[in-house]
Amino acid sequence: MTEKTKLHCTYSMIFRYFQSGIVIIGPSPLCFHHLLKWIPSPYNENGKENIKDFDKIKRRMSNNRSSREPDSYTMNGGKGAYSYSNNSSSQRAGIEASKDIIDEAISKELDLTKLSLTSNAFSVVDLGCSTGPNTFIAVQNILDSIKQKYQSLSLDSEIPEFLVYFNDRTSNDFNTLFASLPPNKQYFAAAVPGSFHGRLFPESSIHFFHSSSALHWLSKVPGECLNKNSLAWNKGRVHYTNAGSEVYDAYAGQFAEDMGKFLEARAKEIVFGGMMVLILSGIESGMCHSKQPAGLLYDLLGASLMDLAKKGVINEEEVDSFNLPLYTATPEEMRERVERNGCFSVVRMEMMKSKLMMDVFLTNVHLATMILRSTTEDIVSKHFGSGVMDEVCQQFSAKALDIAKKLNPEEYQGYRLLVILKRN
Repeated sequence: MTEKTKLHCTYSMIFRYFQSGIVIIGPSPLCFHHLLKWIPSPYNENGKENIKDFDKIKRRMSNNRSSREPDSYTMNGGKGAYSYSNNSSSQRAGIEASKDIIDEAISKELDLTKLSLTSNAFSVVDLGCSTGPNTFIAVQNILDSIKQKYQSLSLDSEIPEFLVYFNDRTSNDFNTLFASLPPNKQYFAAAVPGSFHGRLFPESSIHFFHSSSALHWLSKVPGECLNKNSLAWNKGRVHYTNAGSEVYDAYAGQFAEDMGKFLEARAKEIVFGGMMVLILSGIESGMCHSKQPAGLLYDLLGASLMDLAKKGVINEEEVDSFNLPLYTATPEEMRERVERNGCFSVVRMEMMKSKLMMDVFLTNVHLATMILRSTTEDIVSKHFGSGVMDEVCQQFSAKALDIAKKLNPEEYQGYRLLVILKRN
């Protein structure tokens, strides 16, 4: 093969890395010369494609990614039957329910005349964007409200250009996200991969942060829950629902730590006077965790995994070492974190009732199972193996059908916690 042909083949192989879901992206440009040296030749000396090396490098890159972000779990990508984009109606309901409250906060509290704009660009971020379409709905609602605020001040000619950053874990399906961008969007779009529990942007570079249905994910499972010698060891369960107080306390401590880091990072990145809207799973102080719809689903998932362990499909030790890094916060916990941070004032904090998930569970167990699968398949498969999810869902559906006939829906209540903050 000539050098020119080899170079062309190498370009083609790199393109295939991107097609196969391997995306090289980061804050610093990667020298292409070093990239070529790092990637072993995809062709042997006879010019034939070396599939083994290609598969090897895919695994190597996947392992490197895991080492950078060991607890990186994402929603199901693509647009298939089990995808998040096709099974996120309950999350979209939260965005729609909070729209009027967010509009009012922007109208009354966002002082556009005092915000520092760079190059006439207004920067908006959606943290935990997943694959769409919910993120596009949330972003458009915010931009429409900001434009309306400019117009209400007779500043039509000063409406800036908008730059929207879509953030999620590095393993998120950004390909599906950007392939789904609204064709008539009136903003520039960019991806920022990485955990929102740490810094993502330069200081004082963002004007508006938004996050919906993402902050209930912890950065990791509390270590005490995986330690057999700890009082918080969560043997036989996958969540703190119906567990002992030690398990709940471990989760609460992890949430406090994560939220502290989150607010610290955002305080540095947002401009003074900037606004942040957070929508996350909420619970009233003193409410029994097992009486929220999400808690019911987590308990059923844990019971389904234990049933599979008894059947020998998976090991019971694997179940004992598996916990969902999900936490539902009270308004008091959020307010305490905000006050401890000291950089934000609370514009609005409100609990919004949500019956949709419970209604789905009672009327359409199949859909409830699909929703659960779209959000937990990644974390379950990485722990138990990619082939187990079908059996998990079959077991879950059978249990859900049986329980749905017996439970009293009036005993269960879901909440969303809406928090609107302004940078002091």
